[in-house]
Amino acid sequence: PGSVVEDTVNKPWRPIPASRITPYEAQRVLRVAVPAAMGLSAILGSFVASVTLMAFIWLYNDLEGSGAGPWQRNVLNAAGLLCFGWGAVLVLLGGDDLLNDVLCKWLMLLAAVIITTVQAQDLPDVGGDSAYGRKIMPTLYGQAWSRYGLAVLLLLWSVVCPAFWHVSSLLVWVATLLIGSTMTALTTLRWDPFFDLIVWRFWCLWISVLYLLSLYGQA
Repeated sequence: PGSVVEDTVNKPWRPIPASRITPYEAQRVLRVAVPAAMGLSAILGSFVASVTLMAFIWLYNDLEGSGAGPWQRNVLNAAGLLCFGWGAVLVLLGGDDLLNDVLCKWLMLLAAVIITTVQAQDLPDVGGDSAYGRKIMPTLYGQAWSRYGLAVLLLLWSVVCPAFWHVSSLLVWVATLLIGSTMTALTTLRWDPFFDLIVWRFWCLWISVLYLLSLYGQA
């Protein structure tokens, strides 16, 4: 119920607040979708990653981990997103669950990136999060600390991540730094929900670019 209240404010286009589907109907879909996803994951060799992802989703949604505090929420977000990467790597390796040392370090680095920057999603959602009663960084630490802290970390990781893979392509460096710098500028100079939403969308693009860095370098 709390998440429906939040979505009614922040994301009224979603199926439940838009009345395109009821919570009961959504549960019925999940009863089929979850076992189907688990079965497909077992066939593809990523069963452990999928089970782990489901556990984090349960912690985040059903056990109210999303409202336990900003850092707990960020950790759960990072854990869930890493499960997607972990599962994808397992599929590429043919189900071999022994990730090499470099990949393990890369996944841990991505975890640190997400934990320290995913709060970018909080800036455009302050209204809905307040209605839900969720503790988020802008309301706990203030807008200034949240924005300038995020800006510094975005620039930091935009340098550290390409450096990890020893990326030699100038184009890749420019793309990574350009996206990070754009988010930094908008976060610190335009304190407005419209631009905050743009920052969040850029964050999604930025994290996708970081995931692809391994294709352009070597560690």
